[in-house]
Amino acid sequence: MKQFIKDIILNYRIKRAVKLANELSQASKRKYIVLLVAGVPKVYAKQDLKKMIAQHKFRKGVTIQDLERKAILITA
Repeated sequence: MKQFIKDIILNYRIKRAVKLANELSQASKRKYIVLLVAGVPKVYAKQDLKKMIAQHKFRKGVTIQDLERKAILITA
């Protein structure tokens, strides 16, 4: 029962993050990516992720393509 409630909450958070990413994408004409970070869906602009990779915020060897493969949604 506990896991069922956690799944409902996670699905709600994912839907909300996807909606936010789509709205931001339409408003700013940028690509946004929804990623699970520590079990919580987060919305990042693709340009910001590239900057974070250049600043070594991720493990050595992580590329934008790796993050795109793990993404829940990539806006167009």
